[in-house]
Amino acid sequence: MHLIQAEKMSSIGVLATGIAHEINNPLTSVAGFAEALQRRFRDESELQADQRLEVFPRYLEMIINESYRCKGIIDHLLSFGRKSNGIPVKIDLNQVVLEILELLRHHSSYKQVEVVTELDPELPRITGDPSGIRQVCMNLLVNAHQAIEEQGRVRVRTHCPDDSQIALVVRDSGCGIEKHIVDRIWEPFFTTKEVGQGIGLGLALTYTIVKDHGGDIQLRSQMGEGAEFTVTLPI
Repeated sequence: MHLIQAEKMSSIGVLATGIAHEINNPLTSVAGFAEALQRRFRDESELQADQRLEVFPRYLEMIINESYRCKGIIDHLLSFGRKSNGIPVKIDLNQVVLEILELLRHHSSYKQVEVVTELDPELPRITGDPSGIRQVCMNLLVNAHQAIEEQGRVRVRTHCPDDSQIALVVRDSGCGIEKHIVDRIWEPFFTTKEVGQGIGLGLALTYTIVKDHGGDIQLRSQMGEGAEFTVTLPI
């Protein structure tokens, strides 16, 4: 089963290679023009003094950050069949979780979801690719929010199960996952969402990124009682 799963994960690399440049080029333009506008705001005092434009620097910063995040996602698609050559750095998982939750807080569709955080303040840092870890957190938290159709709760917890690893636990109060599809949720392009709400790459990407970091991801779910994803990563 591990060999079959590895083959499924690497197959997406063929498709990703063909579309990567088509997506990266417009993203580079978006980020470039946003950075040019940022420079104008810094250099032209009359723009800074215009109260109608006071939120523009923050919006531009968000556009730039999200553009580069999307470029990072493309890089992860390209790395399905090969190891990344990126230089690993120290990562504060708690900070990454808080950044993602801040983004989701402004999403109108998730206003009905209560988010409860239990983040270990003494959580050790891990070494890895910050873009990849950010994508793991984003995918798990977005899925948790989308699993809740009306009002509900998402609980996010970080802790150290032992001296060698840290854990991220994301639990939702949604509908749960049926037993007969649990083994398929990691497959590329497999999705239970309606057309237009997802293409089935989120958990496949998450699986690959976690494995590339030497970690593991587990799912516990029961119909009607939500789902709980646990990611463990080496310290």
